[in-house]
Amino acid sequence: MWNAWRFTTGHYPKHGPWPMNSTSPMPTMIRASCLRPSHSILWTSVPMLRLMPGSPGWPPSIACRWSVRSRWRPRSKKRVKWYWSVPQAGVPLLVNENWRWQYPLRQFKRILDTGGIGIPFRARVDYINSFPVFDMQPFLRDLEQFILTDMGSHILDTARYLFGDARNLYCKTTRVHPGIRGEDVATVLMEMGEHPVTVVCEMSYASRTEIEHFPQTYVYVEGDCGFLELGPDYVIRETTEAGTLVRRFPPPRYEWADSRYDSHLAITPCQMDLLAHLRGEKLAETRAEENIKTVELVFGSYESARIGQAIMFDHYGKGG
Repeated sequence: MWNAWRFTTGHYPKHGPWPMNSTSPMPTMIRASCLRPSHSILWTSVPMLRLMPGSPGWPPSIACRWSVRSRWRPRSKKRVKWYWSVPQAGVPLLVNENWRWQYPLRQFKRILDTGGIGIPFRARVDYINSFPVFDMQPFLRDLEQFILTDMGSHILDTARYLFGDARNLYCKTTRVHPGIRGEDVATVLMEMGEHPVTVVCEMSYASRTEIEHFPQTYVYVEGDCGFLELGPDYVIRETTEAGTLVRRFPPPRYEWADSRYDSHLAITPCQMDLLAHLRGEKLAETRAEENIKTVELVFGSYESARIGQAIMFDHYGKGG
């Protein structure tokens, strides 16, 4: 699959799109100033390319990987202008942010929205494990910004999916592993949603726990009428006055996927959502104008950790 092409340094191709059978390398960046309604590109999987309407070799859209990188500063006016200029040029910009599309998380959201535990007031989203990420990918040791750009983009986006946009955040980071440059532990406290929920996002590659199941994400929500938990092995527990209802929602399996990395399976429903957007059937959840809010959380977290103060957002009006 050509999934997860990302924007790095480079130039817009001068001679149009590469044909599907071309041996030339795919471009790694497209300059916003070059975009016109007639100049468009899709960086995603070959199967999706074949399903797109319009020109079979050059669909009218851009689908990039998640857009967080250590040198990308979303609070830079120039960068924000660039991010918005793509859809303003008449070219949809979509992001392959798949974490929120994991089947257990979708079922958790569905149950949460039924209101069985009442109005949520506090929650925790945990990605905590001792997976040997630096042994698997040694280059990560040299990154000045690590876990927030690596996993924060997923976990903070999941928090947005579950609870709404952030009003403010406060972040602390820690470096535990020896011989690394960036942070491998981060804790982000946010006030989220139209009816504010206090949300703590915990990320760590330095925590050995009894219940760790890499790369599963655990979620705990307290409501005024009960408690909802997504725990190990995709088990959801809903506790109310009537007792505790236990259900299990394992993700689907595919022959082409490595069963050790269940989070990767979420790319299928993610791309189905992008495809529906391109067909005009709905708005994609992770289009640029939405995903940039997640990018703001990632770099807002770095700024908060740097200055030791909370960062305010204005998604719900002045003062957050």
